[in-house]
Amino acid sequence: METQKRKRSNKSERPANEDASKPISEEVLAPPQIHVDISDYMAIRAALDDAVVYYATTSLGLEEDTRISTFKLVAGYTSVAIALTAQFYPLPLKTHRWVLGICVVSYWLIQLAMLWIHAYKYPNVILLTRRAATVPPLKIETSMKPYATEYTVSVYGEKKSTPISSKLTPLGEVTLEITDFFDTNGLLLRDALEAKLKQVFKFVK
Repeated sequence: METQKRKRSNKSERPANEDASKPISEEVLAPPQIHVDISDYMAIRAALDDAVVYYATTSLGLEEDTRISTFKLVAGYTSVAIALTAQFYPLPLKTHRWVLGICVVSYWLIQLAMLWIHAYKYPNVILLTRRAATVPPLKIETSMKPYATEYTVSVYGEKKSTPISSKLTPLGEVTLEITDFFDTNGLLLRDALEAKLKQVFKFVK
């Protein structure tokens, strides 16, 4: 009985250097391992993009700005609703052509807005962040040419002199050799990648 009590008490003891504000049951989760086919260009870029987003949001604690994603989601559902209305509305076409016309025009306006976001406003953006205490809103872009071995991470931030302005200024950029961050089995070497990313995000404190 004494041995069982001692074992139970050891489970509930907290190490001396552990933060007392954290619950005993809380566990620190390790970042997920990423394996890719090293001959697959798209898989390599997707893995690197995911690792950059994970580093910014988890290691640095930056909060993602989801407004653009929410807009695209709402626009997608609205497009579907417009298409269904145009196809199945129960009124005679001869006397209600204007309904079909409104649906067609509305659908294409939404598609043009989506195209503008993807092709012009945020073509290579993988993450937008909200303003933090000492960090302005950030726009994080990546680029990698097909079948190339160089991967570039660029970070832009809102100018502090114009907090309401949408103008952004470059805060950091680094070009990486992707062969330095994958082993022969396609495992992402996260520690090596994050060591390089610290150079780009050195302004985050």
